[in-house]
Amino acid sequence: MNVLFLRLVVVCALCWLALPATAGVIEKGQPIEEVEKAMTKAGYEATQLAVMPVAGEDFRFWSVDEVDNGVMIVHFDSRTRKVTKMVYWLTDGRPKSTRKVFELPVASFDPESGLMTLRTRKPKGEAPAKKG
Repeated sequence: MNVLFLRLVVVCALCWLALPATAGVIEKGQPIEEVEKAMTKAGYEATQLAVMPVAGEDFRFWSVDEVDNGVMIVHFDSRTRKVTKMVYWLTDGRPKSTRKVFELPVASFDPESGLMTLRTRKPKGEAPAKKG
């Protein structure tokens, strides 16, 4: 029985290793077209936000929660069309003039499972955010 169990474990491990590690997972550096396809395929609806434009950068927005209080914002380079940054904006649901907005940096997002990995600190070598 131990040999049969060991064979099963080995087969499962080999199958797991054969799967692509980033299948469907959205991360910094991907082309925005791939991100759009993955989000559409998973059933997320694109939305709009009133944000100030940034030179050389563009944005795409998706509502990614069940109560419409959160939006994933994907920043991408206008020239290379590669993702430069992802953030999750979460609001407390009050009217726009009084609501609180929390901007959470996203390291990766799996549109199929809805699993979002948030970054809690800056990667080594990345400059601190400018204040003001």
